[in-house]
Amino acid sequence: MRAGSKSASWVLGLLLALSGCGFDDELPTPTRPPAPPVPPSQAAIALTLSSSPIEAAVAVDGSAPWRAEWTVSVRETAGIGGDIDFVRATLADSAGASIAETELDADQVSEQLGGTNHIRGGSNQEIPMSLNFDFPAEVFSADLRVTVQLNDDRDNTVSATADEVVQVCVPSLLTPEEGAVMDNGCASRLNGILWEFDWSDCAGAESYEIFVKQRNEQEPAIDRSDLTTSAFTTLENRIISEDTRRGWFWKVRAKVNGVWADFSPERNFDVEPLNTDCVTQ
Repeated sequence: MRAGSKSASWVLGLLLALSGCGFDDELPTPTRPPAPPVPPSQAAIALTLSSSPIEAAVAVDGSAPWRAEWTVSVRETAGIGGDIDFVRATLADSAGASIAETELDADQVSEQLGGTNHIRGGSNQEIPMSLNFDFPAEVFSADLRVTVQLNDDRDNTVSATADEVVQVCVPSLLTPEEGAVMDNGCASRLNGILWEFDWSDCAGAESYEIFVKQRNEQEPAIDRSDLTTSAFTTLENRIISEDTRRGWFWKVRAKVNGVWADFSPERNFDVEPLNTDCVTQ
């Protein structure tokens, strides 16, 4: 045999041996590293407002009865950044009718942020805002929509909105609960009625008014507008007759900076029968 033929036979044997070691098909292809992520093409922003709901207070400058103040937090979420073009706030009633609107342009935003309206990628900026307005009759809360427009560093225009509620401080009634049965007196007049009312505080309230009435009566049983605490107790040597012990209600309102807000929703109660808890001698 020639040397060349011997060499060819040796190579063929090596290949056959390798084929028995698990390489039945083609050799494995090396894994490629993952491609880097594609950077975002434009900025993205998220907004939050300072509270829920935003409480309206009386406008101290007299331009309108009510004033709302809040802080809008602007967060750039795509890591690009850009210049804030404007921040616009619109207040509308439940039917969508506009009550008031205010806007901060780029220069005013720059003043709020200490000399620049630019927001860096991934950063957060807080912008204080306020709005003076008149609530229409029978309206004590409204929807607030805040819009921020950003011209990003890649010359794209993006915007975001946040929604909240603005309301005057309407007290929440605590006790007695809806449908409660209140104290009655005694025919002997040895034991009168003891009624206790409690409601939530309103920040800055100068006084509260409580109104208590039997629905079929012409005049209220209680109408006090000089209360300086959010509770009222009445102890009277009187009785409630059988024909008027049902169908009572109470409500409360607050006065802030000389302006009365709306009354709370009415809460119903009844009175127990005469002589229910009289002391016997």
